[in-house]
Amino acid sequence: MKKCVLQNLILFKFFRAIVDKSGQRKSVLNLRLIILLLLPNLLYASSEDTILDIAYGDLHPLQKMDFYPGSSKRSIMYLHGKGWVAGDKRDLYQGIKPFIRGEFNVFSVNFRVGHVTAPKAIEDVLCAYQYIESYSESVGLSPRHISIMGRSAGGHLALTAGLIISSNKSHICKSSYSPFAVINLFGITDLLGLHQYDTNSPLADPKHNFPRKWIGDTLRVEAISQQFSPINLIHSQAPKILSFHGTKDSVVPFRQAKRFHDLLETPNELYPMPDKKHGDFGPIGWRIIVSKIKTFLRS
Repeated sequence: MKKCVLQNLILFKFFRAIVDKSGQRKSVLNLRLIILLLLPNLLYASSEDTILDIAYGDLHPLQKMDFYPGSSKRSIMYLHGKGWVAGDKRDLYQGIKPFIRGEFNVFSVNFRVGHVTAPKAIEDVLCAYQYIESYSESVGLSPRHISIMGRSAGGHLALTAGLIISSNKSHICKSSYSPFAVINLFGITDLLGLHQYDTNSPLADPKHNFPRKWIGDTLRVEAISQQFSPINLIHSQAPKILSFHGTKDSVVPFRQAKRFHDLLETPNELYPMPDKKHGDFGPIGWRIIVSKIKTFLRS
């Protein structure tokens, strides 16, 4: 099995080198051709083998993802947290860890993070989704059953990408299908709302002002928020959305989730975690969350 995965990675790098040398951006057609050439090995390896560091772009070393195969044709694209300025695809916390090597195929995605990098993370997520869609279509997974899940800043990215992909907006890396669902784990829905803060938020401390660190110049905050806050992207064709949020979250106030879900026009569910803080739900709380996510994605 390991030999098979190694062969795949060598072939991927070989074909990428050929395409990159020509100076042209890889098209979906090129990607599909490469995958078809690798198909026998991919099908052989997919039942048991994790494939690490699959490159979905060539602009930055962080444009990579890990693939954890599941037993069905349904997939989850997972986006880590850490305030858009840190974090890694190997950070498989309680929300996603129970899904690894289970029913769902899991693609854990890295994206560009760091100070004054907005909105590059969003661009990367859109391109990663397009890649996963093409990959799924080529290896027999369902491109119509790809859900996006993220926690904290990753929840913001999951909501933003899900709403952009399902809209008619022109954007980088256009996909063929809308996400099947979006799972938001205590994510930010209004960037400007967080930038303004309330007096109870620890983000009011400049050392923890992650939106400002990610966006940079104060003058950019309003423009970035208008373009990339989920609350400003709601539309009538949005995918179904399931959110979990602690009612005593002092990092991302619960009211952000409440206001966002109140405005949604499409099927959605907000599950409050009573008296819980930012992601601090405890073993029982996380078991409830995982069970509800599985039910939501199977419906």
